Amino acid sequence: MVNRLSLKLVKWFCLLLFAAFLSACDRVVPPKLIGEGNTYREYLVHYDPDNIKKEKWDDPEIMSTPRIQFTWVEPHLEDNISNLSLWSIKPDGTDLRLVATPEELMPSHLEQSFYRGVVPFVRSPDNRYVAYAMAHGIYYERRLLDLKTKEVIVMDRRGGPPNFMWFKGGRYLTFSGTGSLVQYDMESQETKYIADRFGKNYIHRAFAYDNDNQMVDIQDGVATFYDFDTGKVLKEIPNTHGVLTLDGKHWIKEGEPFEIYATPVYEPDTVAYQYPKGMVRTSLQGISADGIIISGGVRVASHKDDKYRAYTLPGDGDIGNTALYNTRPFLESGYSLPESE
Repeated sequence: MVNRLSLKLVKWFCLLLFAAFLSACDRVVPPKLIGEGNTYREYLVHYDPDNIKKEKWDDPEIMSTPRIQFTWVEPHLEDNISNLSLWSIKPDGTDLRLVATPEELMPSHLEQSFYRGVVPFVRSPDNRYVAYAMAHGIYYERRLLDLKTKEVIVMDRRGGPPNFMWFKGGRYLTFSGTGSLVQYDMESQETKYIADRFGKNYIHRAFAYDNDNQMVDIQDGVATFYDFDTGKVLKEIPNTHGVLTLDGKHWIKEGEPFEIYATPVYEPDTVAYQYPKGMVRTSLQGISADGIIISGGVRVASHKDDKYRAYTLPGDGDIGNTALYNTRPFLESGYSLPESE
């Protein structure tokens, strides 16, 4: 009887130790403050080469919060494209995960060249697909990585870096750029030139609006709102520049160098929010103007911050191709950054 009781106690103790071990492995490790200036706080994201988590595109934990994805080379590897992989973190700089390996981004049967770090890798609304561009001289190969099957589809090859945008709930992916607007149909896997649908020969950047049912283009000081399916003009307003927030309520704009502000979408000359000085136009994107915006590298800010947060990782490899994703569940409710520590 005593022996059996002792065995049960030993098993119970081992289970407690195992649970504590799992809890320690999964604990949230905040980024470490490593530098501060007049306009920024620089944080080092926790990186453990012996405990790298691989992201699953449909993991409920991943879908529980907005995330930021970017390319980066691990510090023990040579800093070149053959080692460049896709990673993600939460907007507070925690939970670093590997999204796609270099082999998944660059399968051996496709020609390899280089990425431009300023061209975001854009995730589909359901998180399953990553749209990105591989440069070959003046031409850019528009690629689509299926995170479920690991298949890479080459959608198109044209001059100039593309701006990717999803429409109609993820049914269509557009890539605008130098003198073109092209649509990729996710169902038929067909590529089609569509600038003429909107009565234009040239669309530099197409923004999604109204739950991805409208397309917005800015040309010659005018922002024009179109029905995406028919190309019918729905509204025109004076506007010279800016990036639409993902909730469609504001423009994010750059005034003086490194000074970013937001205006209401139909009042593009009225300043609603100002952000810490030092945010840049590169990869500028926001869930909502009063929630969170990001820009080049991984710079994150809200209008409530006195300084922006710059997230870095160990080693000499640059962080590039930055973009927000999994934002749809938070577009209505909003998302705010936790206070800086």
